[in-house]
Amino acid sequence: VFGADLDFESNSWDLTNSINLKALSKQISCVFSDYKTSAGNCKKKFSAMQEPFLSFSKAYIRYMHGLRPALAISHRMIVLRLLDEALSEYGSHNPILISQDVVNRASQLAIENYAHSLAYRIGGQLEVLVGILSSNKMLNNPFQWRNPIKRPSDTQRIGEEADKKREEKMPSQSALEALPQIFRMATRDIHVIVSATTALLLASPDRINEVLRLEEGCEVIRKGKDG
Repeated sequence: VFGADLDFESNSWDLTNSINLKALSKQISCVFSDYKTSAGNCKKKFSAMQEPFLSFSKAYIRYMHGLRPALAISHRMIVLRLLDEALSEYGSHNPILISQDVVNRASQLAIENYAHSLAYRIGGQLEVLVGILSSNKMLNNPFQWRNPIKRPSDTQRIGEEADKKREEKMPSQSALEALPQIFRMATRDIHVIVSATTALLLASPDRINEVLRLEEGCEVIRKGKDG
């Protein structure tokens, strides 16, 4: 797996010739950095995981790719980094001491740091890892663990039924046409705020930050050339 000449001792593996990602010209690296390090590629400085979790992580990545080859191994690396961080909070870097508390903490870190859809997939990979360790008697206290992160609703499905569900969530054409009328006719403060916010977001949705963070008394009056 990854070739007989793989430098297992290195903390950055070049997997360009082992993983074929279409339309990707850059080098594919597997960097065994710790949770706190942002590692983009093997040339970048990073802090590696501590032993013995480092050697375990290398063995796990290689073993799992032989068992279940994946084009993107980044999710498995994220799981290992989260587990390493959770273990360190309990004062260890030894994988045999992974417990239910440690895995729960790792899943909590996933929820805190990643989008819900990615956190759900990370939770699934955590479940796989715990299952392998427990079934192979590699833990001091084997246990069963299920991914507690709920599966996100899938809005990317295709087909007639999926199209119908998306259509049901859309406002009617008459409602859309009424919005500018409401904006022009609003006089009460609450109506002005709601209709103005709607108008702003319809024109430029990325300006939600201004809606949420605009301070009271934000208007500034400046004198122009004409006074």
